[in-house]
Amino acid sequence: MDTKEDIWEYTKDKYDIPEAGKKWTLETVQDAWRKHKSILKKDDFDAYGNDETRMLHIPEDVPSSQFKELLKCWNCENLQEKDKETSDPLSSKEAFVATRKRKVG
Repeated sequence: MDTKEDIWEYTKDKYDIPEAGKKWTLETVQDAWRKHKSILKKDDFDAYGNDETRMLHIPEDVPSSQFKELLKCWNCENLQEKDKETSDPLSSKEAFVATRKRKVG
């Protein structure tokens, strides 16, 4: 499914959910998806030291082409986290501004 509307239509039709349940349904799906990604990263990325080993242990429910893309994404995230750890601590002003920025989209 490509969009939230696709997910909502599928779920609504399958489980006969009233329109009032849309927000709850989409939040629940979002939480479940976030948990799934977290477990996938912990079990299939963090558990291995390099991408060659990770590619030998691709989860059965993830196509190899998609897993390769996930590895690219996760490797970029790790580089960003390392940069953050080695940079100077934020000043109080910088922390205040950073915690009050709106997310794009």
